Amino acid sequence: MTTSIKKAKMIHLELAPSQNSNPIQQISKTIHMKNNQEGKTELKYGIIVPCYNEEERFPYHDFLKFARANKDVLLCFVNDGSKDNTLAVLRGIEFESKDNICVYNMEKNGGKSEAVRQGMLH
Repeated sequence: MTTSIKKAKMIHLELAPSQNSNPIQQISKTIHMKNNQEGKTELKYGIIVPCYNEEERFPYHDFLKFARANKDVLLCFVNDGSKDNTLAVLRGIEFESKDNICVYNMEKNGGKSEAVRQGMLH
């Protein structure tokens, strides 16, 4: 199966430290899978998630469950120069759902807006 993201809408999802709700609940539940006639999965949405020092609080299983249930959504996690093991956590989730999870690593912290910009360019 090949994937295409030519016309995907990009969405920025923020993991806020003060946020008590599950970030997956913020994503619209109206996202549905659409296969084109060639058997390709069309990625209709791209969600950019900037991550900085998220190792201890990253909702790994929630994101993985979402990715597996929504094959038409690309989750792009951007490691924004984290000082902890965030990159290893992100690489782990990328390995489990390679079709619609990608990780971009920024060596130095550039701030949330730069992480989102780099995710869009990646």
